[in-house]
Amino acid sequence: VESPSKCSTISKILKNYVEESQLPHDYYVTSCMGHIRNLPKQKTERDEIVPAIKMPRYQATYSIIPESASLVKELQKWTQKASKVVFATDDDREGEAMAWHLLQVLEPDKFMRVRFTEITKTAILNSLTF
Repeated sequence: VESPSKCSTISKILKNYVEESQLPHDYYVTSCMGHIRNLPKQKTERDEIVPAIKMPRYQATYSIIPESASLVKELQKWTQKASKVVFATDDDREGEAMAWHLLQVLEPDKFMRVRFTEITKTAILNSLTF
């Protein structure tokens, strides 16, 4: 989830659903607080001018945003403990980028990407499979 307020709302909805349904689910909902990686500010060896013919081989280099480093370490610890990681960033281009960067950095064994356009009980439960 991108923001702490969405995280809190989703946690409450899931907690109520799990308790009402008497499900044996153990989960942890947390926020990535926005983007965790960006293109580096300093040039890298990959930043040389590449002829157009070689462009298909180009791969961007990303670095962890310094302010996100401790959060990334915490997310990595949770990922190691998790049987599945669910990415629930916003359903837009920016949200997709955040989910992709999280997937690349966290490298979960099992994951799923859920999409919902509103933070309601119906939308959240319809996007998850219990």
